Amino acid sequence: INATQYANISNSVFSCGFVGAVSTGTGSRTMLDPFVDSAAGDLHILSTSHAAETGTDYDGIAAVDLDGNDRVSGAAPDMGCFEADMGAFSCGFSASAGELFEDQALTLTPSILNAPVGMTFTYRWTLTDHLGNETTLTDKEPVTTLPGGLYTIALVATPSSGSPSISIRENALLVAARTNYVSAVENPSIAFPYRTAATAATNLLDVLPYTISGSTVILLEGRHVVASEVEIEKAMTLRGQGRDVTILDRGGGNTRAMLINHEDALVERMTITGARSAVRDGVGGGVRIASNGGTLRDCRVTDNVSQNYFQSGGGVAVTGAKGLVDRCVIDGNANTYREQLEYGGGIYATAGVIQNCLVTDNASYYGGGAAVTGSGVIRNCTIVRNRSIYNNGGTGTSYGEGGGICLLSGGTVQNCIFAENTCVRATGNPEWVKKDNGSTATFSHCAWPAGVTLNTATGADALVVADFRFRNAARGDFRIRRD
Repeated sequence: INATQYANISNSVFSCGFVGAVSTGTGSRTMLDPFVDSAAGDLHILSTSHAAETGTDYDGIAAVDLDGNDRVSGAAPDMGCFEADMGAFSCGFSASAGELFEDQALTLTPSILNAPVGMTFTYRWTLTDHLGNETTLTDKEPVTTLPGGLYTIALVATPSSGSPSISIRENALLVAARTNYVSAVENPSIAFPYRTAATAATNLLDVLPYTISGSTVILLEGRHVVASEVEIEKAMTLRGQGRDVTILDRGGGNTRAMLINHEDALVERMTITGARSAVRDGVGGGVRIASNGGTLRDCRVTDNVSQNYFQSGGGVAVTGAKGLVDRCVIDGNANTYREQLEYGGGIYATAGVIQNCLVTDNASYYGGGAAVTGSGVIRNCTIVRNRSIYNNGGTGTSYGEGGGICLLSGGTVQNCIFAENTCVRATGNPEWVKKDNGSTATFSHCAWPAGVTLNTATGADALVVADFRFRNAARGDFRIRRD
């Protein structure tokens, strides 16, 4: 009966198993064949199957099953009309790894429980990847290598007399190519696991689930548009062809472009752009290096915008002690809500290190170029032509300060150049502002333009420069001339 055709019938499905079909109902699941020998008509369930002890108890449950055995023989009822024989022999197995590369060997080891003394077994292993490709092995303890894929492993142990036992683990093994390639254009030769440029994937988000610790993903030349935030949370490398050659574009989506959250993760040699985050209390509009750390190197982070309350780090935020941003250009980013709790239009550091970076043409209410607090360190950066902005769309009476940088409750700024930063508040400091009067944040060996206000916060070693002698500031070349 199709219940949708009758008003007096409703579907109520709980804790059922659907073999090879999409499951429905609370507690239900899709499963592989749970039967002792379905081909021969033996529909008793295996004690090792997903149908054993996964049913739901209910008022009035029968005392016995179809064979007259106790209906609940274990921790919970089984699915189906037969309870599994928990006293019968069963098989299981262990694998030498849950993740490995294609050139690394996998060892599978069976285990047999409750077998009579002297019983012998033959073994059949079936490893099925997520594309449906099968590898069959018949050794007791096989050692093998496998092509890339996410594998379900099934072991059938057949005794010298009696029915076989089956042990199945779904998605038990991930085998990865050491290097995956991603094309920015359609590729008629695309082939999993994308181990060459010729067989490259065309979507980075399709590749990342099939990487493991030690993987390298190569983004080829061009603009790679992603439909959601890219999350790098394992010890892997994501590498472009150069920051002016490979572009990772969030496409205006309402999240940041990238999260890096592993101390051995490395993202390098690309431009990261196009995020339009409207998430309240956002940290890192373009890129966030979170509590577990990671490295962003030789990249450009540009045209990323945080558009809601309480934003920090329109371009890049570092909030992990093992976070590092090195040799990057961070330009054209903004916290645009223009509210008083907006810090660091370009960069924001509560921990970790940001170094050797050009930070220019960014905007925020406080710290148009940068903001630092906690144990964050900003060093050897050139922070120029950033701006603090009005609140409430630029017509209010509240004005931001510190076009260059905002010092919060802590942090260190060393060996940096500040120049040509601006502040809309006529009496405000265009280059820097100390938001917390009790702050322990300090400047050390920083250079400032003539006319900037200096005090104990900027340090006795502050250098005032009348002319920084940039190579070509009009064209955005802020390298220092040696003459």
